[in-house]
Amino acid sequence: MNIINVADFGAFPGSDSTIAIQKAIDTAEQSGGKVVISEGVYYIRTLNLRGVTLELEKCAVLTAVPEPDAYDELPIIHNELGTVNPVLYSIGSDGLHVCGQGTIDLNARGYFEEERNIPDYGVTFTPDEVAESTKKYKKRSTQPIFLKDCTNILWEGVTVKDAPCWTFSFNQCRYIRILNINIQNDLTIPNDDGIHFCGCSDVFIHGCYISAGDDCIAFTGITDWETPCERIVVSDCIFESSSKAISIGYMHSIVRNVTITNCQVRNSNRALAIMSSAHTGLVENVIVSDCLLDARAHAGNWWGNGEPIVIVAVYHDNPGNRFPIPKREFAVNVRNVIFSNLICTAENVVGLVGVPEGNIENVRMDGIIYQRKPQKYMYLKGVGFIDCAPAPESPTVADFDHTWLYASGVRGLSLSGSTIENWKGNVLGTEIHDVRS
Repeated sequence: MNIINVADFGAFPGSDSTIAIQKAIDTAEQSGGKVVISEGVYYIRTLNLRGVTLELEKCAVLTAVPEPDAYDELPIIHNELGTVNPVLYSIGSDGLHVCGQGTIDLNARGYFEEERNIPDYGVTFTPDEVAESTKKYKKRSTQPIFLKDCTNILWEGVTVKDAPCWTFSFNQCRYIRILNINIQNDLTIPNDDGIHFCGCSDVFIHGCYISAGDDCIAFTGITDWETPCERIVVSDCIFESSSKAISIGYMHSIVRNVTITNCQVRNSNRALAIMSSAHTGLVENVIVSDCLLDARAHAGNWWGNGEPIVIVAVYHDNPGNRFPIPKREFAVNVRNVIFSNLICTAENVVGLVGVPEGNIENVRMDGIIYQRKPQKYMYLKGVGFIDCAPAPESPTVADFDHTWLYASGVRGLSLSGSTIENWKGNVLGTEIHDVRS
């Protein structure tokens, strides 16, 4: 393969190298060569990655300039976040490959202030609680790495850090592999998801470390409610989040055929969430196995309240949506879910929250070890409060001190081989069989 070094087009460390790097990418697209970025810090504005191979050598750093107005606005309006003004993007490409031991620095510190947004919980926040609250900002790049309608995508080895919003945004893409990458985001920045897949299929994520203020990985249909997110495998990863570490479904999304195995979640506001709005959303065929799930309530305006696992299937919607709510009427909104061989250490309960008529169906929990952690900040939202945001109402567990599992609106719940230290199950409005503890 022909090697194309960006230095040959005028890029050099310490400079704004956008034009030179884009010329190298355009040349590689025509010739089939590989673009190589050598050691040094190169400042960039918006780059179209097209479908090339881009290698960042060890100690090579692409740093986004800290100027929100420096980025091109694409002719795309995101359903939730509005204007798309990325640092790196590709639309309709085939075969994009980004690799190497280098770093992509998205420079969120250039947008955000140290001043915090303090939610009104009726108490005065301590300095430690203020430090966990979200930072304020005026303007930012909303989708710093944005891909749409792309196929055969491979990202491997690189480190991506300090995202101002969703780090990776994959939209209606297919055949995606994310291997051995590190995402290191500020845990106090709102919406800085690690990797968000909207309406994507055939996704494989392996060997990654992701820390983020918001979802570490998320699978939804936000940009197109009619396109399912499906055929997803996640394995051998470590996650840490101030909100939901693993998020499957959201509002009116259709998400199906997901397996998550041999992963660890640590110190997250909520370890794993399955979310599907009553009537309009659907999540089905999910297996989560052989994982360590650690959760504690964080101060600040984050979703979650120290739950290791939640399934939320009550009606929820985002008032800022820019597209109509789909006209659907699913009788069941979450079905066919297996949780197997999980160790959960958490401040709050496992929560399965559906509607009274029962729209969560066929949930199996085998080999669950649950251990309650001492509470620290749960009092802010309420002890035993299961956070179902953005739903208008959330339940509170009445007998919290003796409850590890809260379930409502569930049909076909199977519990077996579980070890619950000093707690009894409190299960409401469900059909249960084969209960052992």
